Amino acid sequence: MVRGFLERRKYKVRVTSLKSGNRYFKDKENKETLDPTNSFVDIKDKGVQVRDYRYSTGGYYNGEWLGGLRHGKGKMQWKDGAYYEGQWEYGIACGQGKFQHASGDVYVGNWYNNKCHGKGKYSDGKGASYDGDWKED
Repeated sequence: MVRGFLERRKYKVRVTSLKSGNRYFKDKENKETLDPTNSFVDIKDKGVQVRDYRYSTGGYYNGEWLGGLRHGKGKMQWKDGAYYEGQWEYGIACGQGKFQHASGDVYVGNWYNNKCHGKGKYSDGKGASYDGDWKED
């Protein structure tokens, strides 16, 4: 009983704090799959499921969902070719993941709130790289 309450509270906090100024991780995408008029929302209360979804922004996600949000392992690809593949928590990139920019630059490491955070390695297409700690970048 308590665990369910805590999970619902955590879910509510995440959903209400989906503001992101990031070029790729847009709160519009999360709101789209939570919209009650969207036929995709029928997955609510059915536990974690693996499904595909094409967003109105042109992005495409294949992976695990929970309550209309990306949750678990999955891959999000944007229309310019950039992609994130890794862990999601209530619609937010969180945990281990890899982000590849359309230019070929790559970050592999820890994520928190849709940002590079913790240990990780960034490599650009010209051979330069940084391997170390990141903080909300």
